[in-house]
Amino acid sequence: MSTPLRALLAGVLLSLVPGQPGEANEWETIRERQESILRALPPRSAEVEARERAARSEQEKRAEKVGRDRLAGAEGILKGSDWRADGAERRKNRESMAMLQRNLERANASLSRAIELAESTTTGLSHSGVLQRLARLEHEQKVRAQWQNDQAARDRERQHRERAASERERGVR
Repeated sequence: MSTPLRALLAGVLLSLVPGQPGEANEWETIRERQESILRALPPRSAEVEARERAARSEQEKRAEKVGRDRLAGAEGILKGSDWRADGAERRKNRESMAMLQRNLERANASLSRAIELAESTTTGLSHSGVLQRLARLEHEQKVRAQWQNDQAARDRERQHRERAASERERGVR
């Protein structure tokens, strides 16, 4: 039994139960009502399932018709074109495939040459010592920049001291 159907059944059953059953006859009445409700439910669920099957069947028929229509349209397009074994469309297709194959072969050859060149350049650089020289030049440049920064700071300090001294001299006179 489906969950909504069970929930409905539980609600119906709860509504049938009186607040304080006093006698056994009331319980019998309730039991009989429950049994009658349960007997009525299976035919109703069968009705619902039959309606659902009918709706699915209609949807499947519509989907099948749409598919047939599209297939017929595609066949019409293919018949209108020249797709025979010796037709113009097939010839154009074969020519473009051959051109694509040639272009792919050229691209592969160019990539192979580029990879070989990159590998030989890498090998040549590591053996030539260029990388070590570049590292040394970078280090020397950093040292030179640090010295220039220090020198500029010393010059600023000297100028500051000179200004302070000249201001003191003016203030003393």
